[in-house]
Amino acid sequence: GIIAAKGPAKLIPKSRLGISVWAMILLEKYLYQRPIARLLESLKGYGLDMNVSIIRDVQKVRVTIQANRVNKVVEICPDS
Repeated sequence: GIIAAKGPAKLIPKSRLGISVWAMILLEKYLYQRPIARLLESLKGYGLDMNVSIIRDVQKVRVTIQANRVNKVVEICPDS
């Protein structure tokens, strides 16, 4: 039989959106400083009707990633 690998991990468990959508959202919001309301409106054109609470979940993940990076730096350089 055919053996297939598992799909990529979801940023938010049980979400239908893949990592590429979240990467685009983060770029639009933080790199290009695009307001969330305008971003959500443009995503509707692609058939993605998202609630602002989903964006907040992404922001929580971003903060967690940043905190983990800081903790790793502290572990590597404890005298800093």
